[in-house]
Amino acid sequence: SCPAMEEAARLPHATVFRTLKELAEFGILKTFRISKKNLIFELVITPLTERIEKALLAEKYAMTDIAKAFTNRIRSKNIVSSILFGSVARGKITKESDIDILILTEKRDKMLEDEILEEAGVLSSRFNKTISPTIMSVNEFRSELRNKKAFARNVSKDGVVLHGKKPFESG
Repeated sequence: SCPAMEEAARLPHATVFRTLKELAEFGILKTFRISKKNLIFELVITPLTERIEKALLAEKYAMTDIAKAFTNRIRSKNIVSSILFGSVARGKITKESDIDILILTEKRDKMLEDEILEEAGVLSSRFNKTISPTIMSVNEFRSELRNKKAFARNVSKDGVVLHGKKPFESG
């Protein structure tokens, strides 16, 4: 529905409605009038929409590959897990999406944290995609889970482990 899209895109009604109407003119969407004021838009499966879907999936996989490359470059004995989270992990990529990665370490280590942040900067420049590492010790993360912090809950629900083991499982 238009209101749901307005909320998801955080755009005004006029912008969303105009965009949907233009997509209908291109044959990407069909419109159905359900009342005098309300229209429903439905996606039309065409070769074009299939190509658009493939392009969006390619973007998701490209960002996941960048996350994996970053994880491989920062491997260290002190890194317990690297977990992709946020919009890329959920498959809800937008043009503003960055690559959020939780790096869990045995213990806090300023030198290791600096190396991780430096490597994130190098790869962000190379791929023109922002890599945003969040660095915590395993104990800090587990404490956040126990205290039901939103960040830890979201990572445990949507996170994709790229390296190591899931910190929200025993063992």
